[in-house]
Amino acid sequence: MLFSIDHQFIFIAVPRTGTTSAERMFLERDPKLRRNRLPAGNLSFKEVNKHVSIQEIFEELGEEHKDLRYFAFIRDPVDYAISKYFYYLTGRGRKRYVEGKIGAPDLWLKVWLVRVLPAVVWFAIYPWRSQVSFLQTSSGAIDFEMIGRFDRFDRDFERMAVRMGYTHSADRHLHVNAAPRIIFSPLKRKIIEAIIRIRLSDDMALYNGL
Repeated sequence: MLFSIDHQFIFIAVPRTGTTSAERMFLERDPKLRRNRLPAGNLSFKEVNKHVSIQEIFEELGEEHKDLRYFAFIRDPVDYAISKYFYYLTGRGRKRYVEGKIGAPDLWLKVWLVRVLPAVVWFAIYPWRSQVSFLQTSSGAIDFEMIGRFDRFDRDFERMAVRMGYTHSADRHLHVNAAPRIIFSPLKRKIIEAIIRIRLSDDMALYNGL
C-alpha cells in the first residue's frame, strides 16, 4: 500500500498482481510516498498491512477517506489462482517455508497441501480470498479512479502514474513473477478454469468489465 500526501491518493496492493514492482517504481518517482502507512492525526502515521483492503482503510481514516483517490491492479482470475498455486509450490511461499520463515501460522499447511494434493483438488478446496474483497467497501461499492490490469501492466502503470499526478515517462516497466511454472495439460487447464470461474466469480465479473 502507498499513500501520497502531495497527490492525495492511496494505491492498494492486491496480492499477486505485480504490486511489489508497482510500488517500487512509484517510489522511484516519488520517494515521499508513505509505504504501508496511513495518516493518524497530529502529523503522525500508523503502520498497516501491505495488503490492507479499502474497507479497512475507510475504517482507519473515517470521513477523511472521502478526500482521497484510489488506485489498484487486478489480474485475470485464472492466472491469479495459478500464480497462488506456484507461490506455494515453488515460489516465495515455498522458499519461506524451507528457510523456516513461516510468518503466517498456516503457511506450513498450505505448502504441504499443494505438494500432496492433485492440482485440480487443490484449486477446488483452497480457501480463496477474491481480489474484489480488497477493493469493495462494506456497501458493495467499488469506487476507484483507476484499476489497472496485470496483463497490460506496462501501459496501465504509466496511465495510472499520470492520473496520480506524475509526469509521463517513456521508460519500459517490467513486472516480476519469478516462480518457475509447470504447464498444465489442456484438459487440466480447462478444469481449473471452470473451478475458478465458480470460486472467483466476482473477480471474473470485475476483470471482464475493465
